[in-house]
This record gives sequence, C-alpha cells and structure tokens, in this order.
Amino acid sequence: MNRRSMTLSTTTLLGFAWLIPATAMLAASTVEGMAYRNHWDFARVIGLAACLVWPLTVVIILGAGLLGRRRPPRLARHGDFID
Repeated sequence: MNRRSMTLSTTTLLGFAWLIPATAMLAASTVEGMAYRNHWDFARVIGLAACLVWPLTVVIILGAGLLGRRRPPRLARHGDFID
C-alpha cells in the first residue's frame, strides 16, 4: 500500500467521522422543525447550518485542551498574596 492511498483512506475516514454525526443532527433538526411547523426563517437556516459546523468546535476544544497540558500552571503560595 503506497502513501497516497493511505492518505486518501485516512481523509475518507475523517470525512465520514465528520459527516455522519453532522448529517444525523441536520436530519433531526429538520424533522423537529417540520413537526412544529416552523417557517423557513433566518434563525432556522442558521440553526441547520450550525449542525454542519459543530464538529469543528469539538475539534478546537479538544485541541486546545491537549495543547494546554504541555506546561503545568504555576501554583501560588499563600504568602504571595500577603504584603
């Protein structure tokens, strides 16, 4: 197996990992809007678009958490706050 086919399969798997939950949330939100007979207004369209974007926020939060663990926080002593 060459490197190009391995990269393509990894990209495909990541795409499916993104699209499967996003499509499920998009379908659930669409059905919910139809059940309540909501009109196609700006808020509903933005809400449906957010269904496609929310996996990105999960990646950003997890990435920030992993990058933030590189350096432990400096702990203060009680005497540091007393003049």
